[in-house]
Amino acid sequence: PGRIKQVEGFDEAASAPSIQSACLTVKPGDKVEALKTSSQRLGYFVATGKSAEEAYKLGMEAINRLRFIYDDD
Repeated sequence: PGRIKQVEGFDEAASAPSIQSACLTVKPGDKVEALKTSSQRLGYFVATGKSAEEAYKLGMEAINRLRFIYDDD
C-alpha cells in the first residue's frame, strides 16, 4: 500500500508472445490500498500456452517482471 511512484517492466511483460491481453490500472501518483477484493487489482495479464499449466507459468513470469515503486511519504 502507498502512492505509486513508478511501474517498471510492464511494456516488456505485456509484449511477451504468450501474453494475449494486458492492462495496468494504476499510474504514477495513484494511491493504492491493501487488496481486499479482486476489483482493487493493479492490472492483469491474460496468457496462453499449450496447457493450462503452461499458461499459468507464462502469466506468472509476466507478473514477476513487474516492479511497483512507491513514494516514501
